[in-house]
Amino acid sequence: MEWQNHPVTEVLKEVLNERMDEAMGQIVDSSDAEFDRFLKGMIHAFREMAAWEPEFDYQEGEPEDEVSSGDAS
Repeated sequence: MEWQNHPVTEVLKEVLNERMDEAMGQIVDSSDAEFDRFLKGMIHAFREMAAWEPEFDYQEGEPEDEVSSGDAS
């Protein structure tokens, strides 16, 4: 898919990886269990963002929904 190699996507992935590395480093240096849980949640969210992919192929067209299909039920 074209968006995966787009410069904006590449920068976003780079920033997410940097933030994950920073958070992991902070966990190593931390002795606060609550703060560690917070950082682990952030890392999990960053990983989900980095792995995101659209649910459909934009080149084939968008899926029909109630509005675009004319179905008002």
